[in-house]
Amino acid sequence: MVEFKSGDALATEAARADTLPDVEQVVICSPDKDLAQCLVHPKVVTLDRIRNRTLDAAGVRDKFGILPASIPDYLALVGDTADGIPGVPRWGAKGASSILSHCHSLENIPRDINQWPVKVRGAQTLLDNLIAHFDQALLYRTLATLRTDVPLPESVEQLRHRGIEASKLSALCERLGQPELVQRLSERHGVAAVEG
Repeated sequence: MVEFKSGDALATEAARADTLPDVEQVVICSPDKDLAQCLVHPKVVTLDRIRNRTLDAAGVRDKFGILPASIPDYLALVGDTADGIPGVPRWGAKGASSILSHCHSLENIPRDINQWPVKVRGAQTLLDNLIAHFDQALLYRTLATLRTDVPLPESVEQLRHRGIEASKLSALCERLGQPELVQRLSERHGVAAVEG
C-alpha cells in the first residue's frame, strides 16, 4: 500500500469481519495504542502477544479511561511516539483521559475551565495550550484516526486463520537453522501445524 498505513488495513478488515455473522471474533495481534479505536466493534479485540493480554472495549475503558472512539483524540492530546505524533504541550495521559471520558472529542472540550466536567491539575495551562495548538491537534487526530475504507483485494474468508502448513513451517525453521523450533512451538504455545 502507498496511500494507507498498515493500521488502516487492519482497521478495515476488522470492521468488515465484524459485520459477518459467521465470524466469531477478530483478533488484531498488536499492542499499538492506535488500534484500540477498532474495538468499537463488539467482536474485535487486540492481543499483546508478548504479555499474552487481550483488550476489548471494556478493557480500553479500564486502561485509558475513555471509549475506543476517543482514542484518536487522546493520541492527539498526549502524542504517540510510535507514529511521530508530538501531542499538545503539557497534556498527559491522566488529564486527557479525565477530560475525554466526559467530553469524548477535542471539539467538545469547553473553552472555559469553569465549564470542565472534572477538576484537572493545571487546567488553565492545558486549555491555553489546546487553544493555541488546536489546529495541530486536529491534524494529529486525523493522523491517529485509522481508516476503515481501504480498498483491499482480500476477502475476510481469504484471511481466515487455518493453522500453519507443516511443510512451510519446517522449511522456515530449517532455513533459520532452528529445526527444533517446530517442536518447541508446539510444546510451549500449542502451535499446531496442519498438513497441506
